[in-house]
Amino acid sequence: MTGARLLARYLNRYRANLAGELSKQKARIEKELEGVAEQQRRFLAAEEFREKGELLLAHGKTIPPGASVVRLTSWENPGRIVEIPLNPERSISDNAQNYFKIYKKWKNYGAILETRAETLSQALEEVIEQESVLFALDDVRELHLLQESLFVEKHGTPQDPKRRKKRLPAPPPHLVFSFPGGMIFVGLNVKGNRYVTFQIAGADDLWFHAQGVPGAHVVAKVENLREEKREDFLLCAATLAAHYGKAARNSSVLVDYTEKKHVRHIPGKGPSHVRYEAFRTLRVTPGSWRQKLEALQRALEEDNS
Repeated sequence: MTGARLLARYLNRYRANLAGELSKQKARIEKELEGVAEQQRRFLAAEEFREKGELLLAHGKTIPPGASVVRLTSWENPGRIVEIPLNPERSISDNAQNYFKIYKKWKNYGAILETRAETLSQALEEVIEQESVLFALDDVRELHLLQESLFVEKHGTPQDPKRRKKRLPAPPPHLVFSFPGGMIFVGLNVKGNRYVTFQIAGADDLWFHAQGVPGAHVVAKVENLREEKREDFLLCAATLAAHYGKAARNSSVLVDYTEKKHVRHIPGKGPSHVRYEAFRTLRVTPGSWRQKLEALQRALEEDNS
């Protein structure tokens, strides 16, 4: 078996292992979301406790002392009879206050459940987005960066013993392509996207994203380049944005780009959810990313030789 085929087999196995880990994460999040949804359904039923308390206060004088249960007509749904268990050793007012206390507890818990549901939904979106990018990764280094990130998220500590010993935080997964006259940064997951967009990019740097599909945030820092080389540089960055995303296997992809100062995080959404304006669009072929990188590198090196 040739070296190329061995490498391809190794990469396929590496990707499959990471896909399995992502699948486990997704299943865990989906299961927890189901649990939260069930608790939210119980929370909605808590309105019954409020109604019972209000009915007891309204009909308190007509309820005989020492009653263990009372049946009253609902105000909110006329014709429906509400059966209300009572503690016969306590007054009707005390029984009502107890129902209000239970209702208040569930009402406060409802806000916690809503926040948890939003957090889990965002986490699920992140895993799904990562799955869409995973099979565009065809380099051992890229896959290792992702594996390290997944390990940190699961265990809270870097997998690399040297990094763990020195307590060095693992940088979010991203790639850096350096050329004479510029650099291109590519996020490899949600945290990597946020990192390149909001920590690496300057206000006037260019930001790229495949139009309408999940994928990498790409940032291009362009220095002093002639106009034709600048256009080649932008096309290269756009092709990387198309390749590292859900549309990587399409024959052509539309990629939007704009200056970083026109990119804003969407409040209440996941860490890499953004809106952008003042953008232009390029049509590129995702599969040509490697050729464009190599051609750009050669052209810029020749200019500087």
